[in-house]
This record gives sequence, structure tokens and C-alpha cells, in this order.
Amino acid sequence: MDDVKIVMWYILVRLKNMKKWGGAHSELKRVLNSLPTTILSGRKLADKAVKELKN
Repeated sequence: MDDVKIVMWYILVRLKNMKKWGGAHSELKRVLNSLPTTILSGRKLADKAVKELKN
């Protein structure tokens, strides 16, 4: 599986667990900080995943 897709999956799961779906909002920085550190070590990868999710 592509690394960006894995990070996207983690972000979406985290948002679901925080119940941030529909009209709810959360700061992106908070969501990214709650991800495992192994994912955040590649910050460029996380930025690519966020950009892809926004599109």
C-alpha cells in the first residue's frame, strides 16, 4: 500500500474516533499531533496526505 494512503487512513480513523464528522471541526494541528510518532517522523508524507484529503 502507498505510504500516503496509509497516513490518510490514520488521519481519517483519528477524525472518526474524535467524532469530527459532518458539521464538527477540529484543528488540523491537533489531529496530526495525535497520530503515532512513526508517521509524523516523515512530515512531508503527512503534508502530502493532508493535501490529498483536502482535494
